[in-house]
Amino acid sequence: MSVRASILSVAICAALAIPSGRVAFAQSFGGSPPWGPEKPILIRGELRQGQTFEYPIGNGLSLTLTPNDEWELGVAPSSGGDDYSGCVNEPVYGPKASEIMAWHFQPKNAQITPGGVGQKRWFDFVLSSEDNTTECNNLDIGLHGRTEREKESALSEWGTHVSGRCWFRPVSVKLSDGPLNQQVIESMKFEAECALHGALELWRLPATYVIADGFTGWVTVYYRQKGQPELPRRSDRYLVEIGKLAAVYTSSDLREDSRGAKYASKDGNGYATHGHDQMIWGWEVGDAESCSPYQSFFVGTGEQYRKSGPNPVLENPEWDCSKVMRVER
Repeated sequence: MSVRASILSVAICAALAIPSGRVAFAQSFGGSPPWGPEKPILIRGELRQGQTFEYPIGNGLSLTLTPNDEWELGVAPSSGGDDYSGCVNEPVYGPKASEIMAWHFQPKNAQITPGGVGQKRWFDFVLSSEDNTTECNNLDIGLHGRTEREKESALSEWGTHVSGRCWFRPVSVKLSDGPLNQQVIESMKFEAECALHGALELWRLPATYVIADGFTGWVTVYYRQKGQPELPRRSDRYLVEIGKLAAVYTSSDLREDSRGAKYASKDGNGYATHGHDQMIWGWEVGDAESCSPYQSFFVGTGEQYRKSGPNPVLENPEWDCSKVMRVER
């Protein structure tokens, strides 16, 4: 038997009606965390053992919840098919946030569960069968490849096709009677939100890096730093001035990728990021969920980049978690 939830908010991009399996999404930045300018689907429902749940979230996909020994969350084609979240969420080994078990709701485990009653569980997904196949292949090669180079190459590409994000929150849960190690989930009330581009975190604004004439070398931008000034903004972009000092400290919350980034001289001429005249190299981002939110890249010719070696300030870093501002989802 299938149970459907009541939608509290159904408005989403008109592009969701496109039948090709992919979303034509005009990328824009801004809005509020965690969805940015996109309007998510908000769902509430109740489910019991012996039932299944699915609800359309756009682009021919549905949020699914299947009760077994453990209750499994996923995003799959509404017509049936593979779970598009299965190969793109950590941990690779061990229970994921999408795996809901009875012990998560036992009082003695309240502090160690991946998400008890009232707690949000986050998971990501891709939007098409092609992207799902690519991500699953990359994960498989990254774990079982024959050479270290194979593994490293596959893992560096893993997750690059992720676009969607959901949160799921159990509102109330009824467990079966009996010994703790034999309990199962009998029923659950829940709520969830999904956005087809939520994993792109478009609420984080991109930056234009304004580079002083004649500057070459490594640039390191430390962001979300307590007590540091905010970056100036022009429309929905930050401006990052790169002068004689190659390190910038700011309390502003920058992106964890180079999506939307621009590089320009003070007179407005752009720096190439690819091709024969490429001048921007080695983009790297620190672990913004922990104690090291930074961006790093090299400015110069290909020959200068090859001779430079790794960014020296990142060879033996010392991170201080107390200096980092947290952003809660």
